[in-house]
Amino acid sequence: MNTLARVVALCAVCSSVSLAAVPGSTVKAEDSSLSCLPAAKPFFNRAWEALSNVHLDEARELFSQTVAVDPGCTLAWAHLGAVTPGANGRRMVDDAVANSAALGEVERLQVLALAAQHRGDQEQALSLMRSALSYAPRSYELNFAVAQRAGVLRLWEAMVAPAQRATELAPERGSGWNLLGYAHVGLKHHQEAVAAFRRYAEVAPMEPNAHDSLGDALLANNQLDEARAAYQRALDSSGGSFWASGHGVATVCALQGDWFCARAAIEKARRSAPELDDRLRLMEWTAWSYLADAQPGEAYRALDELEQDARRMGLEARVADARLLRGRFLLSQGRYRDALTKFIVLGPQKFPTLNDGQRLIIEAQRLHGIVEAQARLGNVSDAEKTLTSLRTLFEARPRDVMGLDAMAHARGLIALQRKDPARAISAFMQCSEGYDACRLNLAEAQEAAGDPAEAARTRTLIRAANHRDPEYWWVHERASISRKDAEPRAMEEDRSAW
Repeated sequence: MNTLARVVALCAVCSSVSLAAVPGSTVKAEDSSLSCLPAAKPFFNRAWEALSNVHLDEARELFSQTVAVDPGCTLAWAHLGAVTPGANGRRMVDDAVANSAALGEVERLQVLALAAQHRGDQEQALSLMRSALSYAPRSYELNFAVAQRAGVLRLWEAMVAPAQRATELAPERGSGWNLLGYAHVGLKHHQEAVAAFRRYAEVAPMEPNAHDSLGDALLANNQLDEARAAYQRALDSSGGSFWASGHGVATVCALQGDWFCARAAIEKARRSAPELDDRLRLMEWTAWSYLADAQPGEAYRALDELEQDARRMGLEARVADARLLRGRFLLSQGRYRDALTKFIVLGPQKFPTLNDGQRLIIEAQRLHGIVEAQARLGNVSDAEKTLTSLRTLFEARPRDVMGLDAMAHARGLIALQRKDPARAISAFMQCSEGYDACRLNLAEAQEAAGDPAEAARTRTLIRAANHRDPEYWWVHERASISRKDAEPRAMEEDRSAW
């Protein structure tokens, strides 16, 4: 995922609210109805602060301490479930929802928002948080939560006002400045983003996430050396414990063509990440680095290792990720029949412990992969049928970014196969700006339409995007290759892949 998607994903669990005042805050709570024992509230408040500054491991531990002190703290259980992978997390969230009926309205809405987020319904989560905000419009945390939820949906304009309001209510709390900065990154207001993140660093000079966020703004503004220095400051200020900055360093190295440096930074992050799930996710970055570096054999070996480790530890979501990635790698090499086989045999029913949100993501990616393989193989009628299934999957979520992107991309691929580049261009243009692979296909369609100058411009824009995302590394490399040159390279990679 790109820089913005990474941040909102990391913050996706930062959506509930402690309405008790945090020590030192100038904001007075409008509703102090958090139904936890007094002894548990300090742990809860510290957990929320850790979460809002993207210290997920610390937040997980503090929420665990909260429920240890007060097993009846329903909102803490909902939070803990949201940051706990697998069946245990789903059970915690479900239990919290079952126990939420007796809560006050604001707290109940927070629990329901976390549950909506957990099942992947980001629109509903935003709606619920907006309802909670209507009860307490001067709450820092609720304004923060609404801004964050808008960011998940990439509603950058809608994100600005509540983020700005949060900074006005409590200017000394850095997390509000963080969200305001990312809203400006999304709007390509680079100077405003840098200013917001510098303000974050001023109010929280020892907070590594402030330096990490500043690195993202500098990266987006193509200040690569300055971005790498900011990511390194995040690592240094945390003694290496803020391991996520390691893939910021890796991104800069990758964009500068230093793959040894990129993989070394990822490996260092893997050694620092305390959670197995995070270490496995970083193995995906390693696999993408090899694919981008024209070493597909090493990429597949990394996926093999990832799947074996995930299966041994019972982490089905990571097993599914490895299998989906294998299909996507095959597509990237032009091995469409092999990819089609991989995607067809993969289904959410194979992973019974996943939550509803994870199942939705797996099925969406699986159907999307099937459409691409079918279209590339010339099976247009089959691709149209699969597109209908994909559309049905998102009927209840018409604004879901993943669904909109997948359907737009699929329509474009089908139009290309129908020799209708104009319609393909129109479809690909509907993909969100952060969907780099779709933009690469846009250049392909522009070339097919006889407009090589516009295709070259699209590729230039892709290479200038500087997204903090391992798939982008591959797209970034491919964007420098014309369609004519890419085809023989794909065949060469196909021969060397196994």
